[in-house]
Amino acid sequence: MPEGSKNLVVNAFLTGQNSDTGPEMNYVSTPTNPRPIPAPWQRTAGGLRVEDISYPLMSSKRTQLAQPNNTNVIGLAGDTTAGGGLGTLSQDITLKRGGYMVARFNSCRNLFGTCYTTEGIVSVSVNGQHTEFTDTGGASAAASNWESRQFIIDTPIPGPLNNCQLSFSAIAPDRVRQDCGSIISSMELHYLYAAQGVLTSPASEDDIIAKANGNFPVLTFLISEGDSAKGDPGTPLSYASVDFSISQNGSGTAFHNNGVSVYTYTAVCDDKGYVTIPAGILVAGNKAGSEVLTLTVEEDIALSSVGVTIRSGTPPVFETMQSLTSEIDMVPTSQYIVEPIQFEVQYLSGGVMADLSGASVTVQITQNDTPITSQGNPYFKEDGSDPAFEITRITNDGGTITTPALYSSVLTGAYKIHGFLTDYPDISADIDLTVLSINRFDPTTQNQEATWGTTVNNSWSVIAYDKDGKPAVNQPVQFRISQDTGDASFVATGTREATGVSDARTGKVVVPALLTKMTPGTFRIRITGNTGTPLAQINVTVLENQIPAKIEFHNPLPDLSSMAGQKLYPTISVGITDINGQDLRSGQVNFALSGSSANSAFISPPAGENVVDIDSGIAIMPTIIIGTSGTLIITASMDNYNLSVSHDFSIN
Repeated sequence: MPEGSKNLVVNAFLTGQNSDTGPEMNYVSTPTNPRPIPAPWQRTAGGLRVEDISYPLMSSKRTQLAQPNNTNVIGLAGDTTAGGGLGTLSQDITLKRGGYMVARFNSCRNLFGTCYTTEGIVSVSVNGQHTEFTDTGGASAAASNWESRQFIIDTPIPGPLNNCQLSFSAIAPDRVRQDCGSIISSMELHYLYAAQGVLTSPASEDDIIAKANGNFPVLTFLISEGDSAKGDPGTPLSYASVDFSISQNGSGTAFHNNGVSVYTYTAVCDDKGYVTIPAGILVAGNKAGSEVLTLTVEEDIALSSVGVTIRSGTPPVFETMQSLTSEIDMVPTSQYIVEPIQFEVQYLSGGVMADLSGASVTVQITQNDTPITSQGNPYFKEDGSDPAFEITRITNDGGTITTPALYSSVLTGAYKIHGFLTDYPDISADIDLTVLSINRFDPTTQNQEATWGTTVNNSWSVIAYDKDGKPAVNQPVQFRISQDTGDASFVATGTREATGVSDARTGKVVVPALLTKMTPGTFRIRITGNTGTPLAQINVTVLENQIPAKIEFHNPLPDLSSMAGQKLYPTISVGITDINGQDLRSGQVNFALSGSSANSAFISPPAGENVVDIDSGIAIMPTIIIGTSGTLIITASMDNYNLSVSHDFSIN
């Protein structure tokens, strides 16, 4: 017999906290010392005890359960005085549908003291139906085993299911004392039979059909408990709450709720178990195709899936449609004013095409063949109306429609203005729409050099501008390396492609770090906006690796004798040449300060040395603060090549 999947007990596991440090590591909750199970379970009579599952006896028993890590346990007991009130747990729940249900839990005889030598009877009472179960004892705690318990509940209509109770039987009371009582775990309440939905109107799924953008017929289903043909009760579920969902396979079919398209719809059965989707609620989309309508009853397992079909085909008058507007380029947050945006509809008349008036045309803004629905994208707007991503117009005597004003928003990218006959969406035409953000780069072309087998980082850049000549800030940029006789790859991706974003203030676009290959030659770096335009290009010549051979200060050097405590701005530089006497194209020089002039240091970072990039054979020492009187020694070195030069300055 199939079972519904919903656990109806609000608090699925019986849980509690134990703060008692007594020898048995359990406690009794009494009127003067209440320790109730968390809501919604309530203690309605007698004492209740939470057994500590870390106690060795309980821990060993807990591991015998099917899901030991998801199961807590509780003891039902009376007060500490023998013969006192019997322990009871109670909970009220509300059912969204009626029917046959099965309640399940596990129970065993308490393991503490000598409780396990006797029997105990645990009582279950739900909605006036009563069942008792006997927990048998044994000669030892190990002989007291878990028993799986279940009982059937028949509640034909939905509504409150009050006073669900777990307690001791008043007929055969337990030995009521602190260390006795039955142990209960994992109270659950499930539907015994899965609900079922059967289409009753229209008579066949083949009749659930609509034209594009049209209404589907009234749909009626009979909701029952299980399938009577399979031996299930088949009882109609009066007043059950039913959820409908549509599959979203691409046709655009949806439920219409106060003008808003949604993909789920909830209705309630009548007293005979019938549930209805009225006409005008389920509306076909604008594309031909098939969708699946699925029914469920309040989180129960799936009931029935029926097909719905959207019809489309060739119009009876052989209509055609075309756009009268060329492709559109816009920048963000602007209005398109170059020309009207128009579509034309014609039909075959007497062997020639003639303009068709009175035809309904729907126009959507789409991206990747999907209608736009979110803010930030292009939209239509008429005076006094809200922005719209979709509009419908009727062709005039000339067979044309004109859209409202088109505006771009903050997002950039490639879109289409998609027009189609409202009743026949296969008759359509498109206008390409591109929202450009970056209007141009400066410079558009530049030539650079790099050494083979080296990383070039933060060395090359362009500035992005919008159509008004202002920096195009925070805009996505794409980089692509086109190899020629030389080659390189971007460090971050390991490929010839990378992305970046223009600077938030200046619009500067910096080429990401790249690694040149061990081959001399040339390659190009193409820089574009996210739409593929505009274009800037950096032509890179890859040169053989240079070996530095000489480093020397440029003369004349400044007189620092009277500059104690003052800043020395970048006026000292060194020249670096290779073994052929050519200026070194790239590399780094380390400037260091030493000597008896105390507190001399670089400004940024504030330290005694600083590393500087070489540009065209020159490295310029950054700003320093000159310290006290004494000797200041400035050293420029390339440690990897064992090259250095020093000069002593006297500070008075």
